[in-house]
Amino acid sequence: MTRRTTLGLTYGTVVVLATLLSSLAHAAPSTTKVWISGTTLKLRDASTGGPSDLDFRNCMVVKLKRDEGRAYIAECFGTVIAGPGCTAGSITENVSAGNPEDLWLPNEEDYGAVCETAGVKRIDINSGPGDDVVGVLLSHVPVKIVGGEGADNLEYESLVPGGMAIPYFSTANINGGLGADYLIGGRGDDRISGGSGRDWIDGACGSDRLSGGTGTDSFVTQEALWGDGDCPPAVDLVNCGDASGSVLADPTDILLRCD
Repeated sequence: MTRRTTLGLTYGTVVVLATLLSSLAHAAPSTTKVWISGTTLKLRDASTGGPSDLDFRNCMVVKLKRDEGRAYIAECFGTVIAGPGCTAGSITENVSAGNPEDLWLPNEEDYGAVCETAGVKRIDINSGPGDDVVGVLLSHVPVKIVGGEGADNLEYESLVPGGMAIPYFSTANINGGLGADYLIGGRGDDRISGGSGRDWIDGACGSDRLSGGTGTDSFVTQEALWGDGDCPPAVDLVNCGDASGSVLADPTDILLRCD
C-alpha cells in the first residue's frame, strides 16, 4: 500500500484544504512570517483580524533544499512576510541543477519567500490558533511543528509512492495542541503528541514515539502501510493517553495505556 498523495500532500491534507477553502471567503488573508534566528529557520502565524478563527487559518509549506542551500516558503491562504535571512516575492524554485532534491515535488506551491539556509540546523514552526495546515516537503535537519489551538493537519512529507528518489530526510517533533488534529511523521524516528482533542496520529516509518494526550485518539504504526513497502521494520512506542482509542500496530510495537 502506497501513501495516497495528490500534488505532494496526502489525502488527509487535501480533505482539510477543501474544507478550509470553502469557508475562507469571509476570512482575512492569512500571513506567515519567516526568518532565520541563529541556526534555526522559524515560521510563525502573523495573521490579524477579528475574533473569528477564520482570520487565523494558515497553510504553511516549507521545502528545505540541502544542496542548494535554500528554503522555499509558501502561505497558501495569504502572504509571507520575510525577516532576517529571507527574501519575499513571487519565487520560482531553482531546479536547474537537476539534483534529486530538484526532482522532489518541484515548484509544488506558489512560493512567497526564499531563505538562505547555510548554517541552519533545525526548523521551528508554530501555526498559532485556527484550523491550520502545515507541510514540510523536504528537510535534512530536524523539524518541530506546533499546531496550537484548532483542528490542524501537520505533516512532515518524506514519503511518496511511485519509486521517487528520497534525497534525504530527518526527524520530526510534532505537537497538535488543542483540537482534533491529523498528525503524520516521516521516515525518521519521530515524536508526535496529539495534545487535547480527538486526534489521528501516524508515525509512518522509523522508530517513533506517539502520545495521544487527552481525547479518544487513533494511531497507526505499521511501517508496511507506507512508502512503497520499503520502510524497514521498527519498534514504535504508543501511549494512548487518558481515553481509549484505536491502534493499528505491529506485533513488536510497545503499547501503553491502550485498551
